[in-house]
Amino acid sequence: MEPSQMTVMDTAGTESEAKSSMTPGGRKLDDLARCLKQDPPLLDQVKIMRQMGDLYMDEAIITGDQECFTHASGLYNAARARGNMCDLDTVDADIHMEEESNNDTEIGLSQKLKNVEATFLKEVVGLNVEIPDSSAWYIEKLKVIRENAKDESTNIQQLMKVDIETGDMGKDQEKRIIERSKDYYELIHDNMVKFFTGLFDDCIKVLGPPPCQYAILALGSVARKESTPWSDLEWAILIEPLPNQEQCKEYFRVLHHYYHLKILNIGETILPSLGIPYLNDWYKELQGKSSERGYYDNVTPRGICFDGRMPWASKFPAGRKATESHNEALELIMTPEDMAALQHDDRSLAEGYHLSDVLLSATLLHGNIQLLHDYQTRVSHIITQPSKVDPAFTVGQVRALASFKGDLDTFNASPFTPYSLSRQLHAKKDVYRFATMTVNTLKLMYGLAESSGLEILDTLVANEVLSKEARDDLALMICIATNLRHIVYSKKNRQSDDISFIQQSNTSDSLTFSVRDYSAIYRFYYTLRPLVDFLTIDIERVKQEKSSFRFWPRFFDNNAMVKGNLHQNMQFLGNALASFEQAEHELEERYNTATAGLEDTLSICDVKCNIGRLLTKMDKYDMAFQKAKGARVILQNFAKREVTDIKLRISVAGVKISSLLGSIAMAKGNNQYAIDVLKQTVSEFENPTDISDDVDSRSPNEDEACMNAMCTAFNTLGMAYRKDRDYYHTLKCYEKSYQISRKMSKGKDAEQVAASLNNIGSLYYSMRDWDQAFDYQNRSYNMYLRIFGNDHGDTAKLCNNMGNTLKMLKQYGEATEYLSKALRTRRTLAQNRPNSSVGKTLRNLGEVYFEYGRSKHEDAKICFEEALAIFKEIHGNVEHPDIIAAQKALQRLL
Repeated sequence: MEPSQMTVMDTAGTESEAKSSMTPGGRKLDDLARCLKQDPPLLDQVKIMRQMGDLYMDEAIITGDQECFTHASGLYNAARARGNMCDLDTVDADIHMEEESNNDTEIGLSQKLKNVEATFLKEVVGLNVEIPDSSAWYIEKLKVIRENAKDESTNIQQLMKVDIETGDMGKDQEKRIIERSKDYYELIHDNMVKFFTGLFDDCIKVLGPPPCQYAILALGSVARKESTPWSDLEWAILIEPLPNQEQCKEYFRVLHHYYHLKILNIGETILPSLGIPYLNDWYKELQGKSSERGYYDNVTPRGICFDGRMPWASKFPAGRKATESHNEALELIMTPEDMAALQHDDRSLAEGYHLSDVLLSATLLHGNIQLLHDYQTRVSHIITQPSKVDPAFTVGQVRALASFKGDLDTFNASPFTPYSLSRQLHAKKDVYRFATMTVNTLKLMYGLAESSGLEILDTLVANEVLSKEARDDLALMICIATNLRHIVYSKKNRQSDDISFIQQSNTSDSLTFSVRDYSAIYRFYYTLRPLVDFLTIDIERVKQEKSSFRFWPRFFDNNAMVKGNLHQNMQFLGNALASFEQAEHELEERYNTATAGLEDTLSICDVKCNIGRLLTKMDKYDMAFQKAKGARVILQNFAKREVTDIKLRISVAGVKISSLLGSIAMAKGNNQYAIDVLKQTVSEFENPTDISDDVDSRSPNEDEACMNAMCTAFNTLGMAYRKDRDYYHTLKCYEKSYQISRKMSKGKDAEQVAASLNNIGSLYYSMRDWDQAFDYQNRSYNMYLRIFGNDHGDTAKLCNNMGNTLKMLKQYGEATEYLSKALRTRRTLAQNRPNSSVGKTLRNLGEVYFEYGRSKHEDAKICFEEALAIFKEIHGNVEHPDIIAAQKALQRLL
């Protein structure tokens, strides 16, 4: 091989940042970073980032530290992203004026970025050449790849439709989705490999050929064929074993940073991922705690970039720097033997399994494929050897079991359930990660060479480990999870994972992206839940018996109860009611009052309560009341013949039923019944705010269920007291509910905490303390907004309540705004059916118009008349409080 034309200059290494922290330039960087963290206007951010970039360029020239060049480039690109959101002429003029006052010549950001590359080549490589800017060409190339991906993902989405009434897909439809998706992933994989390879070609043409044989490898999602055209690049470099490897490694260190400059100029790298110490001191290189230096970049559109610089990431050749727990840095520029050695038990445990797992799968981007084959052979040999940790298993199996257990623990800490569909979700963390990584871990468990999840499943079928039907279930789950990310990224044209299944549409101010039309999530859950159940059971069996998995014939459960819960949380109330009624019929057919066990009894009570809640939302109170009473009778009969060791679960079910009965009674105007039934219920617990202390006698799940039920009971009882104007007992109940909910949530956002805050706010409203009321309501509203987003019934409820309070504060404009927002959401959720919540908000809005004065009285009349019509359709001609209130409101206008 010809020697490289590159002559690497001496560098000061990574110590330059620490050394510069006490210099005038370092102090200036610290001051600028502090200003930037105050989130100033975009134009000011542009100026600050330019100045920080200039200071890093000065540092780079003085020290030769290659990372300073990438810091400068990252800052200039971040400034350019913000400049694109401003008036660019104003940006240039303002910066020009500032720089002229310092006797400097104004240079545009584009020219500064060219200077970074040119100076890097001059100072680090020793090349004084002018390199044409190729970033525009690559950005356009990427745009074409993304447009093609968007078109194909949209076409596949048209296949991924579930019949909303039945919640099912056809078998042929499922097979077409898998086949079409597999072809799509291959296309994206090939296009992205060509894209990254082209960039390496350009870099190597400038730097000259490497001084040794090498293989540049794509890792992570690219290697697993799960990447999108917006995904991070994780990569590493293999080099041939030579007596003196330092010259070879130095070449690739330079290539790493030069390639990084090319990626940065695409303009899709957020600043925290660069690990600029003055902004995000991941490695504590400067004085002070890193948490004090955290910076969040919510402006730069995140897309193609390197893996983050954080110690737990850093999957690129420069690798991880030294940390408190790892005294030595770890570069991913190694011989096949050295890199494969990271799979050994001791090395894998020392670094954490994540690095070893990422290095399992690799795709060649550039160089000698024989080095990759050598590496893969060594890896396969190591992971199939008996483990030193437990010789009954291979190295791979020990790691796989640990990974399964860790992934399950993470999943169970925040599980994906039907209830999740009513909340804001993160497409990657909440939907994609567990489903795909669990299947990928089977590669370790069975010592397979395949990289993609779909290929792993095919091989398990070929090896007669997994049935074809189970393979199809798991493959479809992977496709649905992966395609969701592709669809969201393509429509947002960036990495953006915040999604909502109940948000009706996307607007410019939407905090999340609506995926309400992604009905395939039903089919995803039909497999996810059985997979979780299987792993929970079989992992422990495998460990105890020192055996392997006994896969179920299928991973599929679409029973009526599951469908009902999915429909209910997607706000398809009619479909939910039909599914729950089907589940009720199926349970009643096999239920025997004399012999039924606990699980069947709780199931039939649960489904009757679900039906009761739905009927309450539909304002069918008499039918709802009968369902709840039926559940209570069944539970009471069961409790008479059962032993005390399951008393807690029976009591929790009883509390839930009583809370429902109380809510229905209040809706019917019978507050006293609600108080009586709930007082009797909560008296069963002597000290309800401390019910989680007896950890020896109940599991965490039982403990949480108990607290959740009691929290609801105290809230409901408090509402009943408030309606009777017994504010003393109201406050006592709400305070108990708040204490329990805070204990449950452990300081995090939680629906029960938000509900308690709202109820306390409502109490202060009743006590005419409007400022206190609004403070609690606003805290509740913001929490609901973070949990559910805008288009949710609870968020609408808070808008309604805040509108009422603002009316009392005589802030009529803001009151109208909040009530109108509540009305829009409640009309949408009601789906054109008469709904008491819509009627109440109409009446409240009419009250605001009435308070405005005569100019708005006609608007008030329209609201009152529509509210009265809704209430009469719901309640008939009985003297219901809602009807009376609407009639009185109209009479004031006569």
